[in-house]
Amino acid sequence: MKTMSVLPKLAEELYASVSERIDEPLRTQLHESLECGEEGVAVLFTLQWAIETHTSIDEHYWLELNDYFATGTTELSQSIRERIEKVAHAA
Repeated sequence: MKTMSVLPKLAEELYASVSERIDEPLRTQLHESLECGEEGVAVLFTLQWAIETHTSIDEHYWLELNDYFATGTTELSQSIRERIEKVAHAA
């Protein structure tokens, strides 16, 4: 069962795992999104960045995000699922 408390931790861990490779101003924008409680937005733009820069994300985060957003019905959830399908992931 997914809970809302899972997403903030997951979003922050994903961000921390790639933030050093993200250029400004996107890095600050993502950090601010996390601070404002907009974890879904931060995940969306982190995945988009990874796709555009051909950067793999850790398979752990890919699996967790895939599981978390699998049943979401919002437009944001659908956008994130589309990006999850496209982003490269590495073990």
